[in-house]
Amino acid sequence: MENIAIVCPSYNDYDCVASLAQELRTLSLKTSCASFDLIVVNDSPWIQIPNNLYDLAKEKEICSIHVLQLKVNLGHQAALAIGLAWLMPRLHQYNYVVTMDADGEDNPWDIVSMIRQLETCHDRQLACVAKRGLRLSLIHISEPT
Repeated sequence: MENIAIVCPSYNDYDCVASLAQELRTLSLKTSCASFDLIVVNDSPWIQIPNNLYDLAKEKEICSIHVLQLKVNLGHQAALAIGLAWLMPRLHQYNYVVTMDADGEDNPWDIVSMIRQLETCHDRQLACVAKRGLRLSLIHISEPT
């Protein structure tokens, strides 16, 4: 089973984040090929995180949900960078790192096909990027050769 970190900036759209977490849970259950850690970067610091988001993390099928609370709104790209920086010392725990939005335009099921494409490539690639606006990206973590 692959361990996958999903880094997801969020600006006042926790219903969408909860839906994403539920989709990741379904994906994990139906494919039995991945477990997910969802790292949510809260880029709307004046918004309280809904309890149902934390409740999803308590279910066995999704590994964890981490919420990084920003003190000020920094914007989508800065929130994403902060999430990736937070993840850096933990990279050894994951086979893949995925960045995606929770707005429903990034399809979690694309993660499976991107991983399959990386695994079948003879020339080990470091990144796989979906075509849709370059917003869903997957980075394969491998040892330097």
